[in-house]
Amino acid sequence: MADTLSRAYTTSTNDNELSHEEICCHIHSITKNLPITETKLEEFKRETVQDPQLQQVLQLIHDPPEDKKQIPATVRPYLVHLNEITEAEGVLLRGQCIIVPRSMRKDMKARIHEGHLGIERSKTRA
Repeated sequence: MADTLSRAYTTSTNDNELSHEEICCHIHSITKNLPITETKLEEFKRETVQDPQLQQVLQLIHDPPEDKKQIPATVRPYLVHLNEITEAEGVLLRGQCIIVPRSMRKDMKARIHEGHLGIERSKTRA
């Protein structure tokens, strides 16, 4: 008799789960491949720690409240993308893009608009 495939759902998720070592390796590769100098990356880390809003987002990532009404209003704009936000070596990322701390936003906006490349090129650089 020929082997048949079962359509029964299996509860084993070990094949899809990543080990802690694999996650750390992935995070390390993301931070090392960012188009940013080590000095600037250290500045992002320092400013992220000092930014109260980003610290609340970090807390939400690690320990989300059961009731969304408990989430502070200052952090609610991040809720839409919360499942995309991760922490990598002290910096918050949305996908592979760094979330810029409030204290660095003016400088980063000026850098993005350097050279008056137009709207589409500026968005690409962001």
